[in-house]
Amino acid sequence: MFSVKKATLDDLSKISPLYEEYLTFYHVDFSDKNPQKYLEERLSNNESVIYYVEDDSGNYVGFTQLYPLFGGDSN
Repeated sequence: MFSVKKATLDDLSKISPLYEEYLTFYHVDFSDKNPQKYLEERLSNNESVIYYVEDDSGNYVGFTQLYPLFGGDSN
């Protein structure tokens, strides 16, 4: 069984390794950057929303990051 949960700043230490795997998969060089800091800034500034998937053992096994800049009813 899996659970999908909305991430908070407290979750970033477990989400960050998943984000780093994502960057590696897409061949993004992040050696001079701090991926966890990037995620922290996005959440702290309400610039993105992150959901993560947790398995029954408490392992974080997936995530998605949304950038909700505009709503469908924006003029």
